[in-house]
Amino acid sequence: MSATENKLSRILNVKLNDTKVGTLTLLAGDNTLFAFDESYVANVARPTLSLWFKTPMGELKTTEKIRGSATLPPFFSNLLPEGHLRDYLAKKANVKSGREFFLIAALGNDLPGAVRVMSSDDLQDEGTHDQQQRSATEAKVLRFSLAGVQLKFSAVMESTGGLTIPADGIGGGWIVKLPSNSHRHVPEAEFSMLKLAERSGITVPEFKLISTASVSGLPSDINEKFGDSLAVKRFDRGKNDTRIHMEDFAQIFGIYPTEKYENASFDRIGYVILSECGEEDFTEYIRRLVFTVVIGNGDMHLKNWSLLYADGRNPRLSPAYDFVPTTLYMANDDLSLRLGGNREFNQVTEKSFEKLAAKSAASERMVLVTVRETIDRIYQAWHEVRGDLPLTKEMRAALESHMSSLQLKPGTKFSSSLPTLDLLKKDVMYMEQNRLAEIEGAIEFRITGQNYVYNLDKLIATVRRSGETFDEFLTEQIAMNLYKSRPKESLTILYAPFREKLLLTVSGKHNPACNWLSKLPGFEESGRDWAPETAVPFIYWSGDKLYRVYPALGRDPDDDAPDKYYITDLGKWNPPYIQRTDVDTHKHIAELKRDPMYYAVPTSGQRTIAVDGDTAVVYHAFVKYSQ
Repeated sequence: MSATENKLSRILNVKLNDTKVGTLTLLAGDNTLFAFDESYVANVARPTLSLWFKTPMGELKTTEKIRGSATLPPFFSNLLPEGHLRDYLAKKANVKSGREFFLIAALGNDLPGAVRVMSSDDLQDEGTHDQQQRSATEAKVLRFSLAGVQLKFSAVMESTGGLTIPADGIGGGWIVKLPSNSHRHVPEAEFSMLKLAERSGITVPEFKLISTASVSGLPSDINEKFGDSLAVKRFDRGKNDTRIHMEDFAQIFGIYPTEKYENASFDRIGYVILSECGEEDFTEYIRRLVFTVVIGNGDMHLKNWSLLYADGRNPRLSPAYDFVPTTLYMANDDLSLRLGGNREFNQVTEKSFEKLAAKSAASERMVLVTVRETIDRIYQAWHEVRGDLPLTKEMRAALESHMSSLQLKPGTKFSSSLPTLDLLKKDVMYMEQNRLAEIEGAIEFRITGQNYVYNLDKLIATVRRSGETFDEFLTEQIAMNLYKSRPKESLTILYAPFREKLLLTVSGKHNPACNWLSKLPGFEESGRDWAPETAVPFIYWSGDKLYRVYPALGRDPDDDAPDKYYITDLGKWNPPYIQRTDVDTHKHIAELKRDPMYYAVPTSGQRTIAVDGDTAVVYHAFVKYSQ
């Protein structure tokens, strides 16, 4: 036993934020016992610690076995890191990595979720001392436990946008996942899959790819500083570093981390999500399972599925995380758990999901509809973004090879939708340089077509009453009428706010007239005319599908920042003005919701609308062009 272990208390207090839950006690022979506090048991409004402690009747299960062999009860054991990260932090804390009681004593003030494990001295210090004033031993330890094997550390986002590792590890709203010595480009691969998932309509946390060298405060003995790292915003932390409780499914099932690939199945996880979180979260779970199969992620074990308790009591499915296409590194990798009875990616079929639906007590029709829609979304998103992802040529080829081996196939043959503005120019528009441009060298162009003119104030007033954004309102109105009339030729409809007017210009090979546009609020007149380039963003009708196109400007040659810029504001100025901001800024603008005008690109790769009882899909595409 180390000198540090000799000094540590044998009784640890367990808290959920400010609520005392119980105690962990180290008994003779390295046995450990967890016991609930009487005040927690008596509290009818108590916050939820874990579904593991919930009886079939919904009551609190208060009896817990004494655990031996230096291990904690499974719920607490799963709060600790694994592998290299565990060994590293144990060494820093001067405790043995296998003696879990002492390890959680050292790391217990910054565990995942809202759980804190502290000695009685720590509890007394809480109200009278700043948390940074700890013992000399503790101050040297990176005092946070982020479960998992890959080296990753909690970090704070500085006002300059950089990431810094806290000196003592307490707090931090981001996770920095470092590169691997053995598997190259893992951060780039995970970043790419998160981007693909986001475009496919799956809920993911905020994330970004950063240079590892730009992360200040990394421990000097960490030698994995080459290349890029992945930064992911922690969804178990709120504003001002508040803690949001969460638990993974190893904790929910009472299974130790070493058994995270065993004693459970995706069917069983689905049953818990449907019964505890509801149909909305269960549908999201099905989407993520399909995504897991399509990208070849063989590491979605029990610890990579979690529930959040935003209100402290009721669980909801957490955002997705750890989307790594493991087949890029292990060609013959399989699913981490059984899905409908098997683990092989290329053996997963709709029948597999039918079995999952039966065992989850879910609607088979609902599950299959979700599976088919999700497959189409993923393949569509892949064709749209694959050229922009930070994957090597070999990684991209390996991923597509995996996709081609699957039995889960899209119902539609996809191609890259609108990869360049030149494609639109060639196929659906007649354009020439705008001779009316007053600025020499301006890149505006003429678009001949049918113009529909609207009183912008009247249109905005209608949009406000509808409760939608300006962009959503126009998209839905145009989409509904296009799906009803089903024109066979390709059309482009451009937005051009100009002074107090709005121009919608419809262009096509045969200059079609869409008379239904005269039914929109604020309509004044129509006729052949032209629209400037500043009319974008725009809608493109392929003759079959509707695409909502958000042009993404290339890097400004005078700007040192490598970020892309997105058109985020149509505005109401003279001349029409389009603002450019980086991705983080446009997300912030979108959250303000102060005005119904269009502010930001969507977070989902598509959205659906109802047309006469049928579901129509609006695909969101990004078109890159440079000045």
